[in-house]
Amino acid sequence: MKKIIITDRDKEIIQFLKDFKVATTTTISDLYFNSSVRPCQRRLKYLSEHGYIRSYQENVITEKIHYVRKKPINLKHALILSQFISKLKVNNINLLKYKVPYKLENIIADAFIAINVNGQNKIYFVEVENRKKFDLDKYEKLYYSRKWKDVFPVFPDIIVVSNKHVSKHTNFNIINIKLDLNNLEKLI
Repeated sequence: MKKIIITDRDKEIIQFLKDFKVATTTTISDLYFNSSVRPCQRRLKYLSEHGYIRSYQENVITEKIHYVRKKPINLKHALILSQFISKLKVNNINLLKYKVPYKLENIIADAFIAINVNGQNKIYFVEVENRKKFDLDKYEKLYYSRKWKDVFPVFPDIIVVSNKHVSKHTNFNIINIKLDLNNLEKLI
């Protein structure tokens, strides 16, 4: 088999897959190939053939998904989270920093992100709830404990990606994004 040279972009893709566990070809294309699907497919095929990543396709009409270690048990949950990150870029929202998952005191958020929207920096906890209802109580406990002040200058807003009703809170901001991500403009 012909040896390939691993580029910086390849390393970024592999790291993204390690961090987020899984992503579709479209997600990787949006993030690293300026939404050019064909060159993305070719590169992912090479990375897969040479053992850097693994690829899986349920059937001929579904999109390939890619991962590094093993296919996640909560596949749909992980796919929604990685797709959410790619949609930020598609909507000209700069991802400055992320941590997946993010643990602070009594909470384990699916992710913590720092973004720049129209020249303004913002920080968020991200929760994807495709099966159960969002647990507001754990964030209330964190807020009232004041332990977050050791880490953040302000309490991060919370993005909840869910089709279920999400209650509002008077002391911190909760933004509800639908599972299909069609209302991502709420962040702009």
